[in-house]
Amino acid sequence: MHRIVAFGCSNTYGQGLPDCYVDNGRGPSEAGDTCSKYAYPQVIANRLGYDCVNLGVPGGSNRIIWHNIINFDFQPNDLVIMYWTYIDRYASITESRTVNLGMWSSMDPLCKAWQKYNAVARSVQDRLLESLVHIDHANKYIQSKNIKHINMN
Repeated sequence: MHRIVAFGCSNTYGQGLPDCYVDNGRGPSEAGDTCSKYAYPQVIANRLGYDCVNLGVPGGSNRIIWHNIINFDFQPNDLVIMYWTYIDRYASITESRTVNLGMWSSMDPLCKAWQKYNAVARSVQDRLLESLVHIDHANKYIQSKNIKHINMN
């Protein structure tokens, strides 16, 4: 069995596509409960006759993409697509929950604290270096398993 296994943010998930759109009446759409059948991983899988495992996370950061990659059970015939996202995003990861943190409007106090910290204490260089560490480690991890993979951003 061949699979496309895709990791990324809302672009991978397909947020905003016709079957993955929730109009909250307050601006940009929220993601639907499941990823879109029109999202690029599913379209590629359909063309190749592969199964699709879409692990896109709306609002996901490069940190959560990395975390999901190193905790996934890959199969030898998988084709992995890693769609890296904006460097201004972060994720708080604990055993009980994951919180995506970004520059979007949010009432979550953790997100507000992240935005303040990010605006005051972190430079573009710092955010870029952190993202590159996650990207590099994910690539080395996938390569160590001899899994075919593609990076996109």
